[in-house]
Amino acid sequence: MEETEHVMLIGKGAEKFAKKVGVELVDPSYFYSEKNLKE
Repeated sequence: MEETEHVMLIGKGAEKFAKKVGVELVDPSYFYSEKNLKE
């Protein structure tokens, strides 16, 4: 990452950072599909 030396960001701080650098935030359900819920 060019904006920070950290390699893992989590929680509210990660969301705040993502907004600051212009990353699109999506609902967590975006990452689930019927297929991967069965696995």
